[in-house]
Amino acid sequence: MTNEKHLYIIPTNRDARDSVKSLVNDIKAVINNGLLKSNQIYFVLLDSGNDKDFKLNHQQFLKSIRQLTINSYHIPVNGLDYLLENHLDMELSQLLVGEGFSYGKMVNKISIIANILNAQYIHRRDSDVYIQETQDETTPLIAEVCAFKNDPKCMMVGSSYIGAWGIDYSDVEDDIDTLRKLFSLSKPSYTDEQLDDYINNKYILGSKEHFDGNLIFSERKANYIDAGNFALKDIFQYIPVSPADVTSGTDYLYNTVLGKSDWKMLYHNDRVFHRYATDRYQMINHITYGDSKLLSRLMTKVTQTALDDVKLSSDFKKMKEQLSNSYYFAIHSSDIKTKLMITVDNFIEVYSTIPHDNYKKIASHISKNKKYYVDKTLNDVSKFILLIDKWESVMKQTRNISISKFTEVGD
Repeated sequence: MTNEKHLYIIPTNRDARDSVKSLVNDIKAVINNGLLKSNQIYFVLLDSGNDKDFKLNHQQFLKSIRQLTINSYHIPVNGLDYLLENHLDMELSQLLVGEGFSYGKMVNKISIIANILNAQYIHRRDSDVYIQETQDETTPLIAEVCAFKNDPKCMMVGSSYIGAWGIDYSDVEDDIDTLRKLFSLSKPSYTDEQLDDYINNKYILGSKEHFDGNLIFSERKANYIDAGNFALKDIFQYIPVSPADVTSGTDYLYNTVLGKSDWKMLYHNDRVFHRYATDRYQMINHITYGDSKLLSRLMTKVTQTALDDVKLSSDFKKMKEQLSNSYYFAIHSSDIKTKLMITVDNFIEVYSTIPHDNYKKIASHISKNKKYYVDKTLNDVSKFILLIDKWESVMKQTRNISISKFTEVGD
């Protein structure tokens, strides 16, 4: 790890000043502890916010990095999209470009940025999380670097959150029966015992897990790792995630595929503090958000069907081929539409029984468009297969893109 490069990145579409201030302290701590040198670290703020928030973020970005000698970039998403459109053919750029509600496109752009910068590691933080304040100088970034350094089999390391729950659970966090129903949609293979363990230890008890400075790693708790507080090594160079619009959770594909290979995922106990921006709950389009959750569940069902009995290779090139083939056979299986429609019906049934208007409105909306969601999922997976097959070409074609115009120098 002596000369390897680490990309530390915050994707955002809002005012992220507090997050930038907090997370730059993460970088300072890892340098002060001698775990990484300044020339090994890239710090990127990938920003799709409006003009006002972008300017506020940029002012804080410049202020926070002033005393650091790391390479830093504040990249507007539309600026990166312009570069991608000019380096890729239309078929591929359409799978990568866009600022819509697509976690997958954002994740794939992060991978491309890492590739441009020749970084072997991606350390991602969401823009509404903050490191815990402790007497100890240990931070999540230190935990991630230590895990990679100490175990060459580790390809993912991260933790979860304390503080606010996800928006789709925040109304019902005191209702264990409803929580079981909701989480059974995202964890369809879990037993009741596994669901209770997951809900209690990741959320109910876990959201109060304040860090005492004693760093602990666990393979058993790897399913607690959240995409907004984790680090990846190497795999993103070979495998993208689904770029489908109006989806969330597609970035958890890496958790899934690493869990089905001989590579390790390590959970650490230095969770980040999660706090929503002011009025976030009121501002969100709950119908669109509900659509994204259903489409995520449908993608989970396709992935489960594709990989149910598959042991994935630890060679990422072979793993990529396995994924492409498995997804192809899954969406062409005779019963896939039936499985997906059952998933839609289960989703509607669960949401319609929750005693909150937002859930009932989502259920009513989805019930009128059931075939659309099934068809969209199958079409999205077909496009995802194409991107998997073309990902090596994407990385080659974008490798020489220059993002120097987005550096802080001269701004």
